[in-house]
Amino acid sequence: MKVSLDLLRSFLAVHRSGSITAAAELLGLAQPTVTAQIRALEEAVGRPLFDRVPRGVLPTPAGDELARRVADPLDRLDAVLADDTATPYPRTVFLGGRPSSSRSWRCRRWPVWSPRAWSCGSPRGCPSSSWTTLPPAGSTWW
Repeated sequence: MKVSLDLLRSFLAVHRSGSITAAAELLGLAQPTVTAQIRALEEAVGRPLFDRVPRGVLPTPAGDELARRVADPLDRLDAVLADDTATPYPRTVFLGGRPSSSRSWRCRRWPVWSPRAWSCGSPRGCPSSSWTTLPPAGSTWW
């Protein structure tokens, strides 16, 4: 049985909220997406995890047991991922692209940047093509 973390996170959100709609809002997903994830998880475990009722969902005994087993590990994982000090990635992100196509795109979408980020001196703050050079050694390229 192969189950993704997304399915387990959706399941736990539905279990905690008692509603697929509320869980979808909490997760930033569409309600049909969460419904499909719950159905996929139920298919993977081979049993229903929720009883559908007019005002939401009620967990079955299998749903309660699964929630009991996955809640703590998922909460710990989310805490580690939310901890900025545990992330090995640099705080500076280097972006690259073809200067002819990416220059105007960056200017329209990211108009306010630190003056240190640009070296071209343009009054609009647009980077020159030299901005697309590789980052310093030891940095992460995104």
